[in-house]
Amino acid sequence: MSRFVSTKPVARICALLEAFKLAEVPTRDRRQQPALEKQLAALEEFFVRYGNPELSADWPTAEEYLRARGARCELRGCAEIRLMIHIWGWAQKLRLIDGQRTCLWTSASTNVRVRLGIDREIGEALLYFVNQECTSSASETARKERSHAPTSRRNPASTRSISISPGDHKMEIHRRLVQSLSGEAATVFLRDAVTQLRADGRPDLAREAQRLSACELHAVLLLALAGCVETNESKLLLGTSRSTRLKEFRAISVARKR
Repeated sequence: MSRFVSTKPVARICALLEAFKLAEVPTRDRRQQPALEKQLAALEEFFVRYGNPELSADWPTAEEYLRARGARCELRGCAEIRLMIHIWGWAQKLRLIDGQRTCLWTSASTNVRVRLGIDREIGEALLYFVNQECTSSASETARKERSHAPTSRRNPASTRSISISPGDHKMEIHRRLVQSLSGEAATVFLRDAVTQLRADGRPDLAREAQRLSACELHAVLLLALAGCVETNESKLLLGTSRSTRLKEFRAISVARKR
């Protein structure tokens, strides 16, 4: 770190990002490093576009950053903003930058937006588990209905697998929220979700889930539902889908090295 700082004074944002990447990222859990590197790359790309501003100058706001990332990347954009704020504090502790200067991305409005992003992300993660249970429950119900239907009334169409429409799927989720996820059931659900999130290599989301009360659980799930994030479009690597996706990524990585 000292050699890097002495040869490349931390006067501009991209130099600060590079210092963190070289000095801090290698010390993190290996499972976290790819995500940190992607977030740093997104931040660097944005600031390069704006001329790699000096730390002492005014630079683009967090709102401008989120607009540049776009609606589909807002969850990731909020995570990147949190990382930028963390890097600022990290650099101040090491006296790499002025300790009296406040990071421009720590305004009250930004903090509210980032908190909303955190709630949406944990909501999306927990919604994944609810979706899995609801889909399984709905499929089992449909199977039982088909098995109990009179043979004379069956037709080829009735023997086909039943497809649950997005609207029906959401109604099933709402029903589960109202009837099941309360009291002890909410506690058990959160406990299981925390265990799974840790196993999935997301200790950050596990910590957020662990802090939730039953009422807060309902709130973040409804927030995720309001965002209309379909399970099959989710970028989260969780549960069985995580295992498959990671195998694909590893195969691609091995192929590139060859």
